[in-house]
Amino acid sequence: MPNPQSVILPSPGSSALVLVLRVPELARDGADAARVARLGANAKLARGIAFGAALWDAASPTARPRGLHAFRAIEAGAQRAPATPGDLLLQVCSKRADLNLELALRLRTALGARAEVVEEVAGFSYLDSRDL
Repeated sequence: MPNPQSVILPSPGSSALVLVLRVPELARDGADAARVARLGANAKLARGIAFGAALWDAASPTARPRGLHAFRAIEAGAQRAPATPGDLLLQVCSKRADLNLELALRLRTALGARAEVVEEVAGFSYLDSRDL
């Protein structure tokens, strides 16, 4: 039976953006997130960042958390989560898709050519979460 790794992600909002990136170097500037959050104080902008094992080892070679490993494919009955490439997962959630995009763009700009987007997925509440 698969053993999921514990994670802390932002609470769901009506809009989300998830990026999976390959990153050979680590950027450490959180100032853009604070600036974007001030653009929409009531939007409840939140972000979660997950580091892959290889990037963690590059950033902190002597302090790998116990149990951290590369993501392996998981199968449980008819459900399958394939192994995916990526060193960094960025999840941005808020009530406003424009702020999600703005923060993701600023973080991508900060990483520059050091990062390659492997996957980008937008999430949203369908029909404003109306009960049909």
